[in-house]
Amino acid sequence: MGTFDRVIASMHYLLEDTTTPRSVRECLSRQISYLKTSRDDAARKKEAVSSQIDPLTMDPNMPFDVRAQLMGILGKIEEIGNDEFDDDSPRLHGA
Repeated sequence: MGTFDRVIASMHYLLEDTTTPRSVRECLSRQISYLKTSRDDAARKKEAVSSQIDPLTMDPNMPFDVRAQLMGILGKIEEIGNDEFDDDSPRLHGA
């Protein structure tokens, strides 16, 4: 499974929902295309996609359920790469 497969699957779910506003569907379609075709590294993709989706969550007219799903997508994006600590990585321990 690719790095962004879960994110793309969640985006497709929103695209198929007929209650999703057109502006959201258009944005998600562009982001899916970017994730599938871009040769940028994962960190750059995370930043670029998050910066496009985050403003949608601030729209006061956004339906609550769509906003919640967008926040879930942002959470999945943030999780990417956060579990890549190897055993030699320094870790903080409680005092």
